[in-house]
Amino acid sequence: MENRSHMRSEAAFLCAALAALCIAGRAAAWNHSEIEWRSIETEHFVVHYHVEVESSAAEVARIAEEIYGPITSLYGYEPERVHINVTDRAGLPEGASYYYLNRIDIDTDDVDFHLRGTADWVRNVITHEFSHMVSLQASMKMPRWLPAIFLQGFGFEKEKRPDVITGYPNFVGSLPVAGEVVPNWLAEGVAQYQAEGSRNDIWDSHRDMLLRSAALGGTLLDLGRMGVFGKNSLEAEMLYNQGYSLVRYIASKYGDEAVAELFLAHAAWHRIGFEGACRSVLGLSGEDLYEAWREEITGRYREIESSILPQARIGRREAGEGFLNMHPLADAAGGIYYVSNRGRDYREADLVRRDPDGTVRPVATDVASGADISADGRTMCFARRTDDNPNRYEFDDIFLKDLPGGRERRLTRGLRATDPSFSPEGDRIVAVA
Repeated sequence: MENRSHMRSEAAFLCAALAALCIAGRAAAWNHSEIEWRSIETEHFVVHYHVEVESSAAEVARIAEEIYGPITSLYGYEPERVHINVTDRAGLPEGASYYYLNRIDIDTDDVDFHLRGTADWVRNVITHEFSHMVSLQASMKMPRWLPAIFLQGFGFEKEKRPDVITGYPNFVGSLPVAGEVVPNWLAEGVAQYQAEGSRNDIWDSHRDMLLRSAALGGTLLDLGRMGVFGKNSLEAEMLYNQGYSLVRYIASKYGDEAVAELFLAHAAWHRIGFEGACRSVLGLSGEDLYEAWREEITGRYREIESSILPQARIGRREAGEGFLNMHPLADAAGGIYYVSNRGRDYREADLVRRDPDGTVRPVATDVASGADISADGRTMCFARRTDDNPNRYEFDDIFLKDLPGGRERRLTRGLRATDPSFSPEGDRIVAVA
């Protein structure tokens, strides 16, 4: 018995050591000690930033206070002081609201999002994430420090011998009670719809194009699939689009107050989803609401389609794989270079060439912006995303590729440059940095 106990102790120690190594590895990956953090305090926020983005942090603090009143008054709810972390190191425009922690993270790198139109990124992302913070905290059934309750029951076999104290467990039942049960389409739709006096997002032509194509093509997400993520980025974007459109529909039919009341209705203990809140606030089922919205947008899009189709001129599709095929560039030999995410997801794109015979072959990996060919047709310049730098940030740098031989050369390191183009003489390159 002593030997087995010793072996179990060694095994437990080894597992603990491995876990510590894994945790330390993740901490090293995320805790960038080279960043010098500073803070700005306002009435309702504390903005934390690194010194390189001080002007952006000041803008964040000003915008946050501007939007505070309109959003909190719509829901009749004010959160405790919110901490906003502002960075510009990810190389990607990102925002996240950790509403159980009263924390918002944003990256101020301006967005070039091909599935949406152009908006003021910083103003939009702060309003979006703070709308999450207020609306979802207002919908909570329990305090922030108690995100969920689990009710559990156990059953045991009858003891078969007098020296056995209790039998083996033969039944375990668990009932989770979540503190927040708002479906994702409603949460994201409201974060884009925002509030009167702080509407910093827009329903743009890109969103309308995606929704129109889905409505007319019969590929709209149903209400259940709108409620959860776990899709590829295009389907996830449809969750945002459909949620935004459906929230706009609710507001137009029932008023902005009804949108806020839907969140407050989720806070009731007996409600475990959207259905009860919808019946309580709007007086109809969730499916009836969905169908009314679907019929309205589909009818409107069919009217537009019928007015356009008689005059439509439809070209020949050259690229079919992937849902993002961008920045086409023809060469003198009849080939077409373009950036495609075929076989991958949104920003995981490559530079490819479609040969005159229709064959598509890769040219360069991890390319997300436009490329160019020199006047003599022998060299291509492109921007590649790489983390080959001391702090492992993902930045875009400029590369050259010899088209006859395929040899690559890296021109910059950490420049954060995209969309390179040759000068007419071919001796210089201009890029967006």
